[in-house]
Amino acid sequence: MYGCCVSVSGGRKSTLTPGGNVVDNCRFTNPCLMRGGNAYGAVHVDGVGNRVSHCLIRGVREHALDCFGFDCVIEYCRAYDANLEFRDSGVFYSGCYPFSYGNTYRFNDVSGSPGLSHGIYPDDMCSGYKIYGNVIRNVGWGAVFLGGGRDN
Repeated sequence: MYGCCVSVSGGRKSTLTPGGNVVDNCRFTNPCLMRGGNAYGAVHVDGVGNRVSHCLIRGVREHALDCFGFDCVIEYCRAYDANLEFRDSGVFYSGCYPFSYGNTYRFNDVSGSPGLSHGIYPDDMCSGYKIYGNVIRNVGWGAVFLGGGRDN
């Protein structure tokens, strides 16, 4: 794949109406072949109330998963050999957006990320995040990096 494999967005941010979209039981191997100066996650989740579960993501040059929006859930996923060419980032990454609130990362297995990478990385202004029950090992810098925000 050239960029991300799956991009999910749904729900209405202005009213916090859930989209209810689900990416479940998928396998992504060696996605995101081209960078073009930007990081691409194999899976990109946005919107309100969407979920990614039971997915395997491996061999990613960039993030395994990008999550933005409100009340999205990332659960029971396994990601390894990610961020192979991208540093100061996370295998599971949420960018510097003030409209990212209340996302949950639970019961995931994250490993094999070199350099200055983190396992789970809610970057600047990500707030209300719940991160628990994850197994994070063999990453270059830190398991979880909270880049700012509040109520995490």
